[in-house]
Amino acid sequence: MSSFATEFTVLEEILEPKSMKMRLIEGTRSKNIAIQTWGSMQGEWIITQRYTDVQGMWNKSKALANILVNGR
Repeated sequence: MSSFATEFTVLEEILEPKSMKMRLIEGTRSKNIAIQTWGSMQGEWIITQRYTDVQGMWNKSKALANILVNGR
């Protein structure tokens, strides 16, 4: 079971484009951050990044979402 399975705080979300639905979370007790991606086939949030350069990957994901939505 993941350390994020019970309690966490959502820090930021990427909601558009819908195919790239993600959120940055922080464990309530551990204060570790991770990225969750919405698994539409499973119908649940899946941790996809939690160990290496989470904030850097989050920033790249936000930039890519912005390009896809706004074309720049």
